[in-house]
Amino acid sequence: GGYTPRWQTKHLAMECLQQLLTLLQGVPEHTDLAAARASPGGEKDKAVAHLGSMVAMAFNCSTSPVVPLKVMGVTLLEQIVKLYASTLDPDFEDATLLTQSQAQIMSVLRSALPSDASPIVTVGACNICWELLSSKAPVEGDVIARVVQLLTRALVTPEARRSGAASDIAFATVQVTVLSTLARLLVSESRNRAETRAAILALAEEHQLVALWTAGVRQHVRTAILTEALPEDGSDSGSLPLSEAEETLSAGVFSAGMHFETLLQSCAPLFARAAAQAIAAALDSHEEGSVLNEEEVDSEKCAGMSPKAATAAVRELVPLTLTVMRHNIDSGGDATVLVALCGALRTALHWRLFDAGEEGAGDGAGQEGEGWLRDLGAVRDLAGVLVCSPAHLSVSDAGVDLAVHLALLPCTSDGGSRVREVVTLLLAPVASLFLPASGALLLDVRTEVREADT
Repeated sequence: GGYTPRWQTKHLAMECLQQLLTLLQGVPEHTDLAAARASPGGEKDKAVAHLGSMVAMAFNCSTSPVVPLKVMGVTLLEQIVKLYASTLDPDFEDATLLTQSQAQIMSVLRSALPSDASPIVTVGACNICWELLSSKAPVEGDVIARVVQLLTRALVTPEARRSGAASDIAFATVQVTVLSTLARLLVSESRNRAETRAAILALAEEHQLVALWTAGVRQHVRTAILTEALPEDGSDSGSLPLSEAEETLSAGVFSAGMHFETLLQSCAPLFARAAAQAIAAALDSHEEGSVLNEEEVDSEKCAGMSPKAATAAVRELVPLTLTVMRHNIDSGGDATVLVALCGALRTALHWRLFDAGEEGAGDGAGQEGEGWLRDLGAVRDLAGVLVCSPAHLSVSDAGVDLAVHLALLPCTSDGGSRVREVVTLLLAPVASLFLPASGALLLDVRTEVREADT
């Protein structure tokens, strides 16, 4: 009666439960309470009937002082949330089966997401947050806000990083995982999209999320792309120059000399998309209408970044994104990555940045205006490469969307010239397929555009 199993015995039991849940994936009688009740024999011997007990087991293990047991508890809870997060409770309208276990789940997240928690536990908690908020079932707004706050709490400032509590690779892995979880939630198309985006954007300025996402893209460029272009003598002429503030931020999140290029390579397109959407939301909060959905973004909570700061963020993000795109094209990158990067550019190049009434935008004077024109020219050239890309039809479609977006930007007085360039660019693949007939068509279109000057 007084027997207490050793932690190794508990660990083995948890492993067996994990394997059992893996086998039960896709079996409605064990994952849906309504289907379990309708099955022969009823719900008594089905896994879904013991969901509360399984969550309690995961909770008890995740709060154990024994690290292997704590890791196993978080891992099991992640699997449970992934399996049952979208399962509705047939006894309560618009409620999930996990609603009754919400207090235990939040307690596990609170203990696993502090910046001083074990790295492997924090990574598992990030996965739980993603599965919980990206589910097909509705999640209450206050729950979403609390989960996002816990995620941002796991980010470590450069000052705190100097304490060296964790190894470089463990620290960087945790930071990249937290940032990628926030980025995935921001750009996802889940049922709880509106509330999740509003919660993240409300904290974006306070926790420097745009700067951190941009720093992730920058570090990927420095470690995986520019390193390949360094001269053989080992000089650093190909490195990316950074200001003192940027260097501090990069060193605080991504320690210099670390080698986790594979992780950053997979996250860089996501970081670029998230930064672009956060910038666009900040710009939209200063005017009526939204390139995002004005019903989905709380403009009062997005107004933390001023238009001037947003302009500076775009000026840094666009060249970095272009560099990553060129590298992916040269290396035969995945079509999904190219489409994501193309979407990030299209979102980042917000029309408000080029509005003649905005300070520091549009033609501008001197080097600022020349910089914008240079960036737009590079984006246009890259869009032309994507339009003619044989890799995948989605890449060509993304290139067309980007080219048309560039033509419609109200940035300079040479609008007619830019439209002519885009028309020529879009007809280039047609000309290569239907020569010589398309040659005459191209001349006719050029003539009409020149006469209309629009």
